[in-house]
Amino acid sequence: MRLRRNWRRIAGGIGFVLAVAWLAGRGACKSELAEADIRFQLGEAGAEVRSLRAELRRSADPEVIGFWERNFEPSGSGPVAGPWKLRADPGLYRLEVVIKTASASGRASRSIDLQNGASITVDLTEAAAAAR
Repeated sequence: MRLRRNWRRIAGGIGFVLAVAWLAGRGACKSELAEADIRFQLGEAGAEVRSLRAELRRSADPEVIGFWERNFEPSGSGPVAGPWKLRADPGLYRLEVVIKTASASGRASRSIDLQNGASITVDLTEAAAAAR
């Protein structure tokens, strides 16, 4: 009989404990993410680059888990594009990059090892030159 009268207190206590556990778990996951700056080295061909799109994938997984895209109309990118402030789980990733100029486009695929606090420069000078 007493349980019947106090069911709201019991349900409220259980709800509170679950909410605290959820918030604690949520904070723990965020602290495990690695933060890195990614820059794209385009070299002297960067002046002709009109747009760049980089897609981030986990090794062989076809799903895109993040992307960075910039349009550099009308003057071009310059020798370095970025930074892309990336937050993801640490580990090995694959970047699929599409570079477009006024007359053509080029593709490149690069592997990166994402670690917390890293500053990663991805060399795309050959792909940028090929897109001329």
